[in-house]
Amino acid sequence: MLYIISDLRIFKQGKRKEKKKNMKKLCEWLEKKCIKQKGFAKEIGISTSSLHQILRLGQVPSLRVAYEIEKFTQGDITLYDWIDQRVEAGKEKKNKDG
Repeated sequence: MLYIISDLRIFKQGKRKEKKKNMKKLCEWLEKKCIKQKGFAKEIGISTSSLHQILRLGQVPSLRVAYEIEKFTQGDITLYDWIDQRVEAGKEKKNKDG
């Protein structure tokens, strides 16, 4: 498994099951609220390309973006949802490095 740490993000190549859960949750929330991705991206201060990477490619957002998502969704999708992914990725890396 390959980990890339950059700009307060942890990208994990490989197992994406945990990531899909939050991606799906955010996609469903946007659909339920009839919010377009372009408008949502603008509201939380990121590009539509960055939002696409979060929603479709499993990129874990920066802590700032995760906070903005929580604020915009009024807590339906929390900062801790994304932090849990970071912690798990860190634990897996630590165990691998041994």
